[in-house]
Amino acid sequence: MTAQALTVCYGEKASFEVHYHSVGKIHQVASGLEWSYLSQLGCQEGKNAEVKPEELRPDVSGEEETNQLISLANDDTDNKDKQIVEMRKQAALMITGNHDADRDLPYLIDALLLAYGRPARYGSQILPDDQERIKGIQNALQYGKNKRPLVCAESSEPNFRNRLHEHATGYLAPLIRDLTVKWNVEVLKGGLTLVDLPGVGIADDVRAGITEKWIREHAKAIVLVVDKSGVREPEAELLRNTGFLNRLLHASSDPTSDPVTLVVAVTKIDDVAEEHFRNGRSINPSKKKPEYLAELCEQFRVQIRSQVELQLTKVWRASSGLSEEKAEVIQEIIAKLQVFPVSAPQLRMLLAKDSDDPPFIKTAEQSNVPQMLDALRHVVQIRAADRQQKLEAEERRFFNRLRARITVIKTQWEEETRAEAEAEEMREALDKFIETEKLRLDFSNRQGAFREFLKSTIPTQIKMVVTEASIIARKEVYAFLLGLKNAPWNTLRAAVRRGGTFDGSRHIDLPRDFALRFEEPIAEVWGKTLLREIRKRTKEHADDSVKHVERILAWAKQQGSKVKTDSLEAQVELLKADAQKINAVGTEAVDELREEVKNSLIKKIENPIRKRCESFVEKNQHIGSGVKQRILALFNELADETIKAATEPAIELLTNHFRRVEKQIRKVFDEHQEYNDPITAASNAIVTSHEEKLRRSDKKKRETVLGALEAVINKCPLSWEAKAEEIAA
Repeated sequence: MTAQALTVCYGEKASFEVHYHSVGKIHQVASGLEWSYLSQLGCQEGKNAEVKPEELRPDVSGEEETNQLISLANDDTDNKDKQIVEMRKQAALMITGNHDADRDLPYLIDALLLAYGRPARYGSQILPDDQERIKGIQNALQYGKNKRPLVCAESSEPNFRNRLHEHATGYLAPLIRDLTVKWNVEVLKGGLTLVDLPGVGIADDVRAGITEKWIREHAKAIVLVVDKSGVREPEAELLRNTGFLNRLLHASSDPTSDPVTLVVAVTKIDDVAEEHFRNGRSINPSKKKPEYLAELCEQFRVQIRSQVELQLTKVWRASSGLSEEKAEVIQEIIAKLQVFPVSAPQLRMLLAKDSDDPPFIKTAEQSNVPQMLDALRHVVQIRAADRQQKLEAEERRFFNRLRARITVIKTQWEEETRAEAEAEEMREALDKFIETEKLRLDFSNRQGAFREFLKSTIPTQIKMVVTEASIIARKEVYAFLLGLKNAPWNTLRAAVRRGGTFDGSRHIDLPRDFALRFEEPIAEVWGKTLLREIRKRTKEHADDSVKHVERILAWAKQQGSKVKTDSLEAQVELLKADAQKINAVGTEAVDELREEVKNSLIKKIENPIRKRCESFVEKNQHIGSGVKQRILALFNELADETIKAATEPAIELLTNHFRRVEKQIRKVFDEHQEYNDPITAASNAIVTSHEEKLRRSDKKKRETVLGALEAVINKCPLSWEAKAEEIAA
């Protein structure tokens, strides 16, 4: 009855916060019911039942509500009746508190009109109880109009439980945009948040969008609820259509970068256990119901794992076959899959301790519900540990770099003053070594190759990747279109009228289905080739600087006591610490890129489909004989046009996002000048200019600076290696 995502999280005091829809929600329901009612009257009186929606309700507030009403009126399929039934149930729930209440259409229409300040049109006498609910609706609409949330706490609201019921499943539920409940229960402590999502594959596109956004962007564990039939093709399609599979595909090169766990909860197993008990009494009279339940739980765990692998493979297998990347994703899902056959009714009876309806289980663990909650809590703990690990790693990198930087400065101020001639002699010897070993030339070539890689190689590879992906996507889309040949003609026509989307006897969403199939091959090669190559080359370039300076350090040590290497050794440690930071930045940048590609690409493909469908309808090609064949031909044309239209934007999208990555990487290198010219930086660390030495020769100033530097070093935490040595000691 709602399009909300209901969120439950921990709170010391029980409370809930709700955001309401605007008045347009009631406009839509009231207008749809009035259109249905007047159409019925026209049929009964022998008149033309065609009612023009745009003339029906001049007070409809928005273009969206008007378009939805026009779409409903033009729907020639059975889905129209389903939508009217759903609207009637919503209206009955809002006005009477019961979606099956016996109220005629004129009564419901008048009550809804009164709820948002319009006069009744059909002279209905509103019942007192319904009038109270209308006042509640008016109050909620005022919050929605002002875009303010309602916050209700148990501590200040004596009727808190009823108020929560009214919003979660009662008469205000259809008006809820989102609802967050805070509850003081042990299971939610530690950060576990439960979100009950609307399903997809139903009439309201808003619901599907909410579910997809949560699953693609936020969820850390997906709990798929199935009954005793197990996981079938519709459930596997659900995982694909919500973007769950593509989310894992984007992270296939590094599953730890975006971990999400699939949990399957199997319900109604207590019913099966009861049935097996009844059938088995004559065979084994001593066997108890809990024993049947335990056996069934083990059977379902094996069965569900097999079903998930089979159905995901079936859904993802296209005309081009199951790719290696997709197969790896499925195996990753199966490896981490958790299955919990649960019996919530038995657990509730056990907790209620109601002697009139005793459970057949003796402990809560026999219901498997506590085990499932423990598994979800474990997901939270793993995520928290992962965040803590990343924080500690960043802390180590920061303080290692800070200590190394300060140590460089400190060793420079501790150096004794040398004669200018001696410094020049040392520089000439070092320059000769650098020239002989071709260090500067070698690094320059490597630096140029890395810059060329960022400038030209990756953009060229992006074009190749997208071009190859478009070929694969075309095959995938044609395979998908083959399945539409058996769809009813009126369903296909309704989909064309709605810009390629319709949810009737068969769910159709061409923009989304085409986009998912275009996104999949791009995600495969993006994670496996481009992202991996960017990480690899960025790390190699950072490591090159360290290696070249280490060769200079090795030369300096060969000079014996003649050369003081403390400063250069500190410089090497600084480079290593900076290399860690650069490597981390490269990883973070490409991970961010992956997220943006994943969330943006799907939008690029929708517009061409909607425009072609609108043109098809404007030319009246959706009516008359042969309409199904024309629509199927249109869909085939759309397949080529859509893939072609998406190719260039996809290249542009990936290239633009990569340029942002390139800019971030270049910025990091620019901030660390040692990487731009490590050879010169190393030379200067050994042979400091005469002017710098004279400045440091001021004893009083040197003592002041060294004291300050030492104080800062003492304040810095020990490096990870030093801390380990201290613990070992």
